[in-house]
Amino acid sequence: VGVTGPASGAEMIQDKFHHAIGAGVPAGWGTQIPSEPVFNLNAEFKRKINWDDSGRNLRDIIAHGQVQLGTIRTELVLGAQVRWGVNLEETWGHGTIRHSSVYTPNYHPDGVYPRTFSSYFFADTQVEFVFKNYATDGTTFRESAHVIRSPVVGQFLIGATASIYRTSITVYTAVRSKDFETQAQAHYFGGFKGEINF
Repeated sequence: VGVTGPASGAEMIQDKFHHAIGAGVPAGWGTQIPSEPVFNLNAEFKRKINWDDSGRNLRDIIAHGQVQLGTIRTELVLGAQVRWGVNLEETWGHGTIRHSSVYTPNYHPDGVYPRTFSSYFFADTQVEFVFKNYATDGTTFRESAHVIRSPVVGQFLIGATASIYRTSITVYTAVRSKDFETQAQAHYFGGFKGEINF
């Protein structure tokens, strides 16, 4: 549940951040979508498949899926992640910052987390069947700028993760097919992600 447009305060936050780091004034706020309330419900699935006949748990495959329903995004995401590393049993893979979630199958309700070090390389691929995306479709209840959305979007990323106890760090690079029809080319990006579980 949230709000888009000027009511979100995003322009002010970005302006203040740019000022704090000495960057120029950010452009494009004149075309911001109108303010309106938004909501989204997400459900996520992961299934770990052992792919190491040696019994040392050095590689596995994680099948994953996600359903989103709401005014921000309505989509079905299906994918898989292949991992090579050490102590994979205590982790469930990582993705981009954009698709982070609170889904943690490794959550320990008793608060006792194993102090095992885990490190791995991964390759992740997914396909998104997009029915609604406010970033391309614009607002739901009011007229706003929009573009013609691509109904199917693919993404491939590679990266590495290291984790111990409740913390992990991930670095990745990715390529994503066009999110909208007039997009000039595929989108290439990367990121650094830190995580602390409570």
